[in-house]
Amino acid sequence: MDGSAYAAMSSWDGGTYHRSLEERETEGERPPREVDLDARPLCSSAVHPSPPLLLPAVKTPRLCCGNRCLAGPEPGVLLFAVFLLSAPAILLCHDVLPRLSEGIQVKAAAGFALLLAAVFGTLFTTAFSDPGIIPRQPRPEELPSGPSRVKFVVINGVSVPQKWCTTCCLFRPPRTKHCSTCDNCVQRFDHHCPWVSNCIGQRNYRVFFFFVFFAALYALAVVVGAGAAIIAEIHSKDLKISLESLWQTARDCPRLAGLFVYGVCCCIPLANLCCFNFYLILNNLTTNEDVLQLFPERNPYSLGCLTNIFYFFSHRVEPSLLGDARPARSLGNAPFFSEPPAERSKTSLFESPTASRQQLERHCVLPLSDPPCVQTPASAREVRSSFSAQV
Repeated sequence: MDGSAYAAMSSWDGGTYHRSLEERETEGERPPREVDLDARPLCSSAVHPSPPLLLPAVKTPRLCCGNRCLAGPEPGVLLFAVFLLSAPAILLCHDVLPRLSEGIQVKAAAGFALLLAAVFGTLFTTAFSDPGIIPRQPRPEELPSGPSRVKFVVINGVSVPQKWCTTCCLFRPPRTKHCSTCDNCVQRFDHHCPWVSNCIGQRNYRVFFFFVFFAALYALAVVVGAGAAIIAEIHSKDLKISLESLWQTARDCPRLAGLFVYGVCCCIPLANLCCFNFYLILNNLTTNEDVLQLFPERNPYSLGCLTNIFYFFSHRVEPSLLGDARPARSLGNAPFFSEPPAERSKTSLFESPTASRQQLERHCVLPLSDPPCVQTPASAREVRSSFSAQV
C-alpha cells in the first residue's frame, strides 16, 4: 500500500472523509486555529459583535429587617430543626409533666420553658445574623495570576498565606475562607452548618457555641424528664424497677419510651459537639483549621488556654460589613490592611514590621478577630525558611 492510499484510509472516520490540511490549503480554505479568548476580536465589532463574557451567577446575601437579619440558603433544613426541637416540648407537656408530683411540676415546667427559650433564642440569632461576610469588591482590570495569587503574612513567627478569591475579587484575610454553599468569603470561617442555614464565623461563633450548649442541656432534660415519668408510671402500678417492668411500661406508654430514646440519641452527639467546640476555644482554633491540620507544629493565634477562654467570652462583636450597618470600603491593593486616603504615607503600616496593634486596628478595613498578634508581611527568606522547616 502506497503512502497516498494509506493517508486516504487514515482520513476516513466513521463514514466521513476528512480532507487533509494540504488539500484545504490548496483549495483556499483557512484551517481552524486556536483563538485566544482574552485577546481582542480579530473582526470588527460593528460587523460581527462579540458575545458578552458570561460569568457564573453568584449568590448575594439576602438581607431583611432593615439589613439587620440575613436569610440563609437552606430554610427548609432550619424549619426541620425547629420541628425537631419543638416535638419533645409537646410530649413533655402532654405525657411527662402530668405524671410528676405536684411539687415538681411547676419547677420542671419552668426549667423546660427557660431551656427551650434559650435554645430557640440562640438558634435564631445564629441563623439570621451575619457570620462575617466580606462584601465583594469591584473586578480589577488586571487579575493576579500565578504566584501573585498568594501573599504571605507573618503572624507570631508563622507564615500564613492569603489567597486571591476569584469570586469576591479580593485577597482573603487570615482565617477567611470562601463558603461553597453560601458563595461568600467569611471571616474566621469555622464551618457551614445546614441546621441553622448559615455559616459559622467571626460574628456568630460565640452564639453558636451557646446554642450547642443549651441544646445539649435541653436533650439531657428530656432524658431526665422522660426517665422520671417512666419511673413514676412504674411506681403507680406498685411494681419494682426491673427489666420486665421497664419493658411493660414501654409497651403501655410508647410515647414515653420513644421520647426517652429520642433524648438519648440527641444528647450524645450534642454533648460530643459541645466538648469539641470547647476544645477549639481552648486552643483558639476553627473547625476548618483543625480538620485540615493547617498548623501541625504551632498555632500562631493561640495565646494560652486561659487567655483564649477569656477572649472568647469577653471580646466585642465587630459591626457587620453588609448593608447599612457598615458601608463596605475598598480593600485597595493591600491584602488585609488599608489606610484611609487622608492618612496615607510613603511607608504603609502594612509594610512596617514594627506596627503596633493599635495602629493596625485604627487603619484596618476588616476587624481583627483574634487576640493581639503582630502581623507583618512575610519576606521571601522567611517564607522559604518556614516551608523548608515544615518539609
